[in-house]
Amino acid sequence: MSRYTDDVRALARKYVEHLPDANGQKASKIAEKIYEITRYTLPGVRADDDDSENWDSGYAGSTETTTFVLPKDFASSKSIEKVASPSKDYRKRRNRPGTRREDLYAFDDWANIQAQKSLRERLAYLVRMDPANVKQICKLPTGSNATRWQYEHLRRFVIELNDLVICLRETNACTSTTCPKMNATEKYTFRCAGINGGAAFQCCAVEYMTHTLDSASQTLSSSSHFPVNDRAVISRSSLSSCSSQCRRLYRLFPHAYFHHREIFVKFESERHLLKRFLRFVREFGLVSEKQLVPAISIS
Repeated sequence: MSRYTDDVRALARKYVEHLPDANGQKASKIAEKIYEITRYTLPGVRADDDDSENWDSGYAGSTETTTFVLPKDFASSKSIEKVASPSKDYRKRRNRPGTRREDLYAFDDWANIQAQKSLRERLAYLVRMDPANVKQICKLPTGSNATRWQYEHLRRFVIELNDLVICLRETNACTSTTCPKMNATEKYTFRCAGINGGAAFQCCAVEYMTHTLDSASQTLSSSSHFPVNDRAVISRSSLSSCSSQCRRLYRLFPHAYFHHREIFVKFESERHLLKRFLRFVREFGLVSEKQLVPAISIS
């Protein structure tokens, strides 16, 4: 039991003092519930050293809650002593509004990323450090869950393909006028999958790409298949639903490559996204080679 338990309970009871029967059974249950839910994060409460094993569990260690030490004369004191949050031990912090670009990753280093045990953060770090090293980026980390690693790649492909679509939109290169159909060379024309199993329909290229990214994002954000905790294991059956999404995501590349070559080349030279995508699907077999149409020859 934490040595701060009595202080925490007393603070929780302050939240029910306004009730008509503040000392009754109902008020006591409410105060106890507040204590159980918020004992690590109530203003004026510091987690006990004996609770340090919980700090890396995602319950307290992953928060950015500022914690405090209750002064002895808390009832009469208007000020309290601020102490470091447990999450500071892991050098984690939010990028607040106004943070400069060069300071966004000021606390990132390889040792810290490894200590986090988060494949999401590990992947983001590898891409940020050297996007051209696609072999190292796609390689499954030793002892890691393969399906979680694949899921994190798919999630990141959706994020970065959004950037490609934004480039096409901002330059007015891909509009409903310039690209009324989702073509990839003259041989291939793709149609949007029907909503809720409905019939496929024709739309312009930029809408097709937007619909595809929205659909993939919705699938990958499904809490019933993919745990929110980025350290949780993902089952193979959950990932199987992503195969068709992966095939559709690929189609964005040949449209940009064959119809907006200048923009695509500039984007690819900075991100190496197509190289990474091809390396990823071939290494993990989420999509067969026959489904990557039309094929793109890229060194």
